[in-house]
Amino acid sequence: MSALRIVPFCFLIIISCNCQHRATKSVGENNNENNSDYIAALLQEKNFTILINTTSIVEYEIRPNLIVGTVDEYSNKLFLKDTLNQSLVVDFIDHLNNDTSYDWNVVPENITFDPKTQYQLHSDFGKLTLLIDEHYRYMRFINLEGQKIVLLSQELSQYLKNL
Repeated sequence: MSALRIVPFCFLIIISCNCQHRATKSVGENNNENNSDYIAALLQEKNFTILINTTSIVEYEIRPNLIVGTVDEYSNKLFLKDTLNQSLVVDFIDHLNNDTSYDWNVVPENITFDPKTQYQLHSDFGKLTLLIDEHYRYMRFINLEGQKIVLLSQELSQYLKNL
């Protein structure tokens, strides 16, 4: 008779333990509802791995700086703006990892590119630099192997302005 009482009790314990697992999302975890086929193909395996495994993002502002000894010649200079908190990193990577964040119908050729913001993405697999031109809505992914450029969607462009 006591064995009959133990079996339902053990069953309840097992069920209650399994119900306590919560689905949490961490940086670098691929969201299944994000379609990332195009961005993965554009960046290729190494850069896409860096993107989806990003652990921190540093934001810089790009400002023209007068070259010493000249009157009207400028160079671009980086000014540290912010290090994004962990929840912003996760949200930003979700946006970058989603194919709908880009306009794939436009092939960038002979474009005017004047970036005002730079993001440095850091992961255990390396670094990836993003240059953002908010005016023309272009983004460049840059690392030691080269660069890729893509036109931003209205949604991603607005997200970056509000970031």
